[in-house]
Amino acid sequence: MDVLNDMLVFGFHPTPTIHKAVLDASSKSRRADVILHIHNRLVGMGLELNLSTYNTLISTLCRLGMVKRATLVFKDMMGKGISPYIITYNALIQGYCLSSHLKNAFSVHSQMLTEGVSPNVETYNILLRGLSAASLIKDAAGLVNQMKERGLIPNADTYDILLSGHGKIGNIKECIKFYIPRKRTTCCESNAGNWRLNMYNDPMDRNSDGKTRLLVPRQWFE
Repeated sequence: MDVLNDMLVFGFHPTPTIHKAVLDASSKSRRADVILHIHNRLVGMGLELNLSTYNTLISTLCRLGMVKRATLVFKDMMGKGISPYIITYNALIQGYCLSSHLKNAFSVHSQMLTEGVSPNVETYNILLRGLSAASLIKDAAGLVNQMKERGLIPNADTYDILLSGHGKIGNIKECIKFYIPRKRTTCCESNAGNWRLNMYNDPMDRNSDGKTRLLVPRQWFE
């Protein structure tokens, strides 16, 4: 890249911020070899290899589904004595989920627990998205319970993922179970013995007034 040559000419040295910006730009090529080439050039120009720079590289590769390359970078980082942090593990888990390798994603989750790195809400949300994408959201109960056992509070994204996942497989009762703590507006109105909450393909389908509704039997709430 000409901009890297210009940096050398004018005596500028790459920083983590420049590294992230340049990798973001090079990721548009969607080519791992290009991304790694640019990264290595920046290292050759004096970029310090630390947890921050490794996290940027691993996150960039995983975001593009290049998780095999990201795993090699992860091993290289560990080989240099740099311990991964929550951001590193979350990036790898997301990469495996995006490439539909859920077993590997859960293996990374287990590895981080073994290494004593505590997952955060985003860790669980990434895994839940992976289950939802694979229409396996019915297996999410264990993850949700594990979150709560660790003192983590499910956030709006958690509930949206659960709602969407259960709605996709037509599990309306589970949708209602997670809809109640998730509701942000007045969620119901009476309609011929039912609670009016309109459910179609997406349980979070919103009307023109911005409210979300499903149509379920009143007795489900009794």
